[in-house]
Amino acid sequence: LLIQIIFLDRRNVQAKKLLEFSMGLKTGTYKVENMENKYWDMSSTHFYGGNYELALEDLKLYNLLDKDNPQTYERIGSCYYMMGDKKNAIENWNTSLFLDPDSQTIKAAIERTKQLMEEEKDANKERKKQREDRQKQAGAISGDTQLLGVFPSQSKAYAYAQKLREQGMTASVEETDGGKWAVKVPKSQIKKGQ
Repeated sequence: LLIQIIFLDRRNVQAKKLLEFSMGLKTGTYKVENMENKYWDMSSTHFYGGNYELALEDLKLYNLLDKDNPQTYERIGSCYYMMGDKKNAIENWNTSLFLDPDSQTIKAAIERTKQLMEEEKDANKERKKQREDRQKQAGAISGDTQLLGVFPSQSKAYAYAQKLREQGMTASVEETDGGKWAVKVPKSQIKKGQ
């Protein structure tokens, strides 16, 4: 910030003295440059290079210099989005939209991201339900079981288990210590003659 102040006003004695007393940097030992451009350019390089975390750090520093720039919040949101943090992406895009209410690109990005979050939520519910169903099925099988066959490959074991399921049995496939595949069914199903 102090270097940016000196860049904008070369005669600012206060900024020069703060650099000297707080950081031990006397006039002539530091390079005066446009820090705003430097951090924006670095954020671009990091962002388009795929290093979103470094781009985010650069943008946070840039934001100290220019808090009311909607492009900053747009890019911060895009960094969060690319890192998988959709909630923070939307928050920053909303700030960008507040600063530039006419941006159709940001409006579309927010809506699409909200839609993706809903789809992910639904998919997670479905995966959780499937996992619970598999656990229930495994619980039903894990009791007193009968080994019906050991196969050298996983595909052969699953093919045999599928045939048993088609006959109405609840079959499970487990890998043995020897690298083979065992097919088991509950003894209760065998006793019933299924």
